[in-house]
Amino acid sequence: MQEATILIADEDQSTLNKLKELLVKDGYSVITAIDGVDAVTKAAISSLKVVITNLNMPLFPGLKVLERIKKFYPQLHVIMMSDISPEETKRKALEFGAYSFLEKPIDPFILRKQIKDIFNQHVNVKP
Repeated sequence: MQEATILIADEDQSTLNKLKELLVKDGYSVITAIDGVDAVTKAAISSLKVVITNLNMPLFPGLKVLERIKKFYPQLHVIMMSDISPEETKRKALEFGAYSFLEKPIDPFILRKQIKDIFNQHVNVKP
């Protein structure tokens, strides 16, 4: 089995730290990105399986991050998150290939369940 690496992208350092701490406790390897450009660059990491990205980020908005990742790395599963999420935006994210769209503040139980489901159903990895 391969290593389970997750990328978290958000402009808010506090959110990055909280989500990273949560997922590291669950046994995942976690890397972070502070903006969309950094997220797309780090998507090339071979052990990466899941990307959790904020919708509203500097330099490269979340929908553009999603679009680029799905174009160049279609095997990655992308969970979108936002504190401002109109239904039209959620619909677009899902149409572009997002696995799901979570509203902030993130419910740890829901996030953990979705990540576990991704690894159990789609990816042959272990945390």
